[in-house]
Amino acid sequence: MRNLFRRLVLAATVAVLAPTAARAQDDGTPLAVTRSYFAALNAGDWPAAAGHMHPEALDQFRNAMGILTRVDSSGEAARQVLGLQSAAELESLAPGQVFARFLETLVRNSPEAAEALRLMIVETTADTPESEGVRRVDYRLRINQEGPPVASSVRLKQHDGAWRLLLTADLDALVRSVGAQGAQTP
Repeated sequence: MRNLFRRLVLAATVAVLAPTAARAQDDGTPLAVTRSYFAALNAGDWPAAAGHMHPEALDQFRNAMGILTRVDSSGEAARQVLGLQSAAELESLAPGQVFARFLETLVRNSPEAAEALRLMIVETTADTPESEGVRRVDYRLRINQEGPPVASSVRLKQHDGAWRLLLTADLDALVRSVGAQGAQTP
């Protein structure tokens, strides 16, 4: 179980603590939504960051956190990953609140993550259609102005006429792994 916690925190750090340009404007395009999401992360505005996520991604994330907290009878997962006093508290939170709570707890528990979030910079480089209603936005990130760029991407899907981010491939795989382990737990 502890290994699963570590993998979750590592994957989430890589997945959600991407850099941003300050004061990004969201004109509704996939590139702008991506920049706005990262700007919210950079500003520590967890509810705004969650607001840029697709409802399917938020539901998937909340369900995985539910499984994680249910299989851990000690309540440690609820405390370490979501900052909750008990697993039962999770039931009262909406999916966006769970995601925001996760980000808040991650940064509070990891000064390194908070510092990386503050220093990282993103430059969006491409917006590519993947399928009907799904786009991929490529970006380059740096830890600071002098750091070497690292290429990555996020996927967005339309919801009610607006583009919203999906879970990154790493976080999606981890969430699915948690779900599979939860299905095996009596």
